[in-house]
Amino acid sequence: AQGLGSAGPAHAKKISLDEYSKSPEFPWRGQPHEGLLYYDLKPGSGAPLKPGQATKLEVNFDCKYKSIIAVSSRSAVTLAQNRTLEKPLVFKYGKLPVMYTVPEPTTEVVGTGILVDRDPIVDGLFVVQLDLNSPARETELKVNDKVLTVNGEDVDNLGKEKVRKLLAGGPDGTLVDLKVQRFVRGGGFETIDVQVKQQTYQRVIVQRRKEDFAKLEGGGGGGMFSGEDLAPPPNALFVPELLAGMKKGGVRRIIVPPELGYGPDGKNEIPPGKEFYLEVEIINAEAQ
Repeated sequence: AQGLGSAGPAHAKKISLDEYSKSPEFPWRGQPHEGLLYYDLKPGSGAPLKPGQATKLEVNFDCKYKSIIAVSSRSAVTLAQNRTLEKPLVFKYGKLPVMYTVPEPTTEVVGTGILVDRDPIVDGLFVVQLDLNSPARETELKVNDKVLTVNGEDVDNLGKEKVRKLLAGGPDGTLVDLKVQRFVRGGGFETIDVQVKQQTYQRVIVQRRKEDFAKLEGGGGGGMFSGEDLAPPPNALFVPELLAGMKKGGVRRIIVPPELGYGPDGKNEIPPGKEFYLEVEIINAEAQ
């Protein structure tokens, strides 16, 4: 599959794409989806999961790109001395969450589509989001770029709020000049000059309302995610058809495209707009 890289997933068993099965079609954002490729690494035992049948699931998951585990419930909570703690995800299986049954809502705005914020550890102002459909998406800017200057002024002199206003509120057609710094793989940094035009675009409104999802149990913040800071689960985990037929103790590998994963910005070592492997282990399944 394109985008997965030649190194393959971080798993002992190498599998040809010809050996994968295809899931049933499923609805996604108000449109039919043709289904995803999957391979059962371990069969498990007991009753199989069935879409439409309410089941309380406890799972562990690993999201892998090339040979790297980028997101994992097995290291979802940070402890002292950089240790991590496993925190399985618990959720109610059976129906697609309401928010995924309709197209993503949008609103018309004028701006560059760049959101910046300060890092709590590393000093500086960084790009943390590039809106879909925005002018910023047509430039070479990337999430995690450090902003040095805006229109020739040092960001330390401007302050975060003024920088945000310069990026988000000018008249249609206003040009904004940025100088950013980017880490180069292998060590060192490069400085890049970028010009972005403020213009009208349709901003996607990200929805993560608690009431749209089955309530999680077992601690955490009480929202959708368990171990939310370090291990937010990909969207694909909440599509019933993608886990259909799995049994307690079973492990399934699914090839996940970005729209069912972490979107156009990627996550950790998963690059923007790339597909990856999701490996799901059913720890426990209780029919409701």
